[in-house]
Amino acid sequence: MKKKFFKLIPTVLTATMIISAALPAYADTKPAASASAFSDVGSSAWYHDAVYWAADKGITAGTTKTTFSPMKFCTRGEIVTFLWRYEGSPKTSLAGNPFKDVTDQYYAEAVMWAKNNKITAGTSETTFSGERTIDRKEAITLLWRLEGSKEPTKDADFSDIPSGKYYSKAVAWAAENNITNGVGNNQFGPDNPCTRAQIVKFISNTDSVQADDNKKDDTKTPDDTKKSDDGKATDDTKKTDDGKATDDTKKPDTGSTSEDTKQTDTDTTPAHEHNWVAITKTVHHEAVTHEKPVYEEKWVEDKPAWEETVVKTGYFKCNNCGYTSTDQEDMVNHILDKHMNDERSSYSAVPDQSQTVYHDAAGHYEKVQIGTKTVVDKQAYDENVTTGYKCSICGATK
Repeated sequence: MKKKFFKLIPTVLTATMIISAALPAYADTKPAASASAFSDVGSSAWYHDAVYWAADKGITAGTTKTTFSPMKFCTRGEIVTFLWRYEGSPKTSLAGNPFKDVTDQYYAEAVMWAKNNKITAGTSETTFSGERTIDRKEAITLLWRLEGSKEPTKDADFSDIPSGKYYSKAVAWAAENNITNGVGNNQFGPDNPCTRAQIVKFISNTDSVQADDNKKDDTKTPDDTKKSDDGKATDDTKKTDDGKATDDTKKPDTGSTSEDTKQTDTDTTPAHEHNWVAITKTVHHEAVTHEKPVYEEKWVEDKPAWEETVVKTGYFKCNNCGYTSTDQEDMVNHILDKHMNDERSSYSAVPDQSQTVYHDAAGHYEKVQIGTKTVVDKQAYDENVTTGYKCSICGATK
């Protein structure tokens, strides 16, 4: 497909910049000055030149004014937008749009352009799945169709690319033209999520092949040196990163679904919208318990019982009134003072007396642990768990 991007006249570029400036938030339709504006694109990174080129050509403006997010996974909406801008952002009508999930998103016009030019057939007859992560085999297939689905001269040498798949020729063409060197260990990584750095590298290598008469301009650095560990969708779009997570790592193609592709000549299974049926299994959960200490009150003796002999000192007792005193002289004075006129006045002497007093043992009660008992916090139960989904029409799983 012939590139039109470099033939844009200044008037068109100026209009685009005016429209972008009017947007309330930073827009990806507003080209960055250069990749040097991106703080997360190091000068020695294998993708630096590709990002610089893409930013300079207006293919990408990054996820913010200062970030490109190279290791973020690329969505399907982002990649068709990249390719559309690479072709000069041709004006495209949304009339006849078959995709129910494509309305007014930033990538809507790019999707219709890709659909009209047979670059994509969507994920079904009525869905495009623009927010879903795209994998490497889908990405390279879209680029291959953009370039006219050229026939490779031989099969790809990658050990993980079998012949006969819808993407086999696309990968073989890309490898033959030095658009990709794979992910290492003689593998292409078809099912790996495609990062933003990888896709701009693919596109810039494709442009170099055209510009330099099929001469490769890179250093044979594998286009995938590491996978992102962040599954959140990047947004190289009309707004900064919206933080929505992508949840698609895409199962290996089985040949029974359209998988972002039109069917190959050897794939006779018609495209359809999957009817996903849940696959479940019963999982038994054991009871949740814990051990609780058991206590009892126990007597602890601090002092044993004992007997005590108590001696009561002798005393004198008045026989008239019962007054007592241990001092005999005091008793005599009492009689003379109180009972002087009573001839019967007298007092008696009471000798010393002893007795035994019994004392009970002294002690206290305290809690003593005598064992434990099992307490059930949650009873055992069985649970039906969904482990995946299977299409009742074609048998595809996810």
